[in-house]
Amino acid sequence: MELKYYLSILRRRWMPFLMVPMMVGLFVMMQIIGADTTYSASAQLSVTRAPQQLEIDDFRYNEYYLFLSSEFLIDDLVEIVHGNVFAQDVHQRLLDEQGVDISAGEIQGSITADRQHRILTIDVSSHDPDRAVLIARVATDQLHADATRYFGFGEDERSAVVEPVQIAEHAGPSMGRDQVFWALQLAVALFGGVLLAFFIEYLDDRMHSSEMVEHALGLDVIAEVPRGKVD
Repeated sequence: MELKYYLSILRRRWMPFLMVPMMVGLFVMMQIIGADTTYSASAQLSVTRAPQQLEIDDFRYNEYYLFLSSEFLIDDLVEIVHGNVFAQDVHQRLLDEQGVDISAGEIQGSITADRQHRILTIDVSSHDPDRAVLIARVATDQLHADATRYFGFGEDERSAVVEPVQIAEHAGPSMGRDQVFWALQLAVALFGGVLLAFFIEYLDDRMHSSEMVEHALGLDVIAEVPRGKVD
C-alpha cells in the first residue's frame, strides 16, 4: 500500500497516536524538573615511558619503540583509573592532604577515563562542582606522583612519566546522559503511539476509504457519496 494510506490511518487514529507520546512527555518533564544537576570536571595528563639509560655501546631502542610502549602503558592506565585500588589511594590522599573524607566508592563511581594517543583524560562527575574539581585535582596528583607503582616497575629506567597538561579548574553542568535517556524515552513513546494506532485500526472492521474497499473486494470504485448534509 502507498504511504498516504498509512498516513490516513494516523490521521484517523490521531488520539491514540498522540496519547502515548504526550503521557511520556509529561513523565519526562517531571524527570527534568526533579533532576539534580550533575557537574563535570576534566583533567588531562601526558603518559610516556622513561627513556632507557644505556651505555653508548649497548643496544638502544629508538624513539618509535619508546612511543609504542607508551601506547600500551596508557591503555592499562585507563583501566587502573577505573579500579578500586586507585580510588582508595585518591581517598587516602584527600584525607591526608586536604582533610576531606570522600569514600573510595564515591570516588570510583565518579571517575571516568579515556585516552587519545598518549594523552589521558580524566572526567569526574558530582552534584557538587567543588567536589568534582577537588577529586579531579587529587587524582591528577596521585597519577603524577605514583603512576609507576601501579605497573609494578621497581627500576627507575622502567618508570612511567605522567605529567599534567590540563589541571581541573572548574566544573560545568553535564546532563548529556540524562538528555539521551529522555530523548530515547520520547522516541520509544512515539513508536509505541504508531503501533497503538495501527493495532486499533487492525481491530476495526469498518472501511473508511475507497482504497480500502478496492483492496478488500477487488472491485473498482466508480463513485463516492460525500459525507455530510446535502443541500
